Amino acid sequence: MSNTGVRWTATAQNPKKQLKLDFFIHAVNLAIFFDAFMKLPYLSGKNKARLLEMKGRTDILIWASRNMPDPQVDDILNYPIHLGWPEVFAQSYKHPSDDGHLAKFVRAVAYAEKLCRPYEKEAEKRGLRVTGDMWLKIGNLAVDTVGTIFSDLWVRGAGFSEPWEKFGPRK
Repeated sequence: MSNTGVRWTATAQNPKKQLKLDFFIHAVNLAIFFDAFMKLPYLSGKNKARLLEMKGRTDILIWASRNMPDPQVDDILNYPIHLGWPEVFAQSYKHPSDDGHLAKFVRAVAYAEKLCRPYEKEAEKRGLRVTGDMWLKIGNLAVDTVGTIFSDLWVRGAGFSEPWEKFGPRK
């Protein structure tokens, strides 16, 4: 769930426009809580399964509502790493216009890396599409691509053409 959400968010790009993250970030941010939910002793296995099912259904509905475009995986694979996690976190916290979404997304990506890393040897078998240094590349992309004014921070509905109109072309 975390791996897929991070991938969907990071690869939902318009190949002709500057890189931006879709507001699908909320699906990623929510996933961080499921590790704790699954450890709650007072939730039955049936209730835990129901929570996971509802989260999966909600993710798919959010994904569909954004009209998510074809994944632009090369945008992640080719993204430069110029900051380590401490610097990515620092930049996400001090952004002048963000209201906390950036920091929450960066935190969720770093946590997803921690959750998924032990399973990367079986990534293909397990369907893990974000592996290795892709996590840090996505963290760098997140802090590099948010705008400086509130209306330019994110693209909302990455699969539609209208939300991209206000953003410039790729360099």
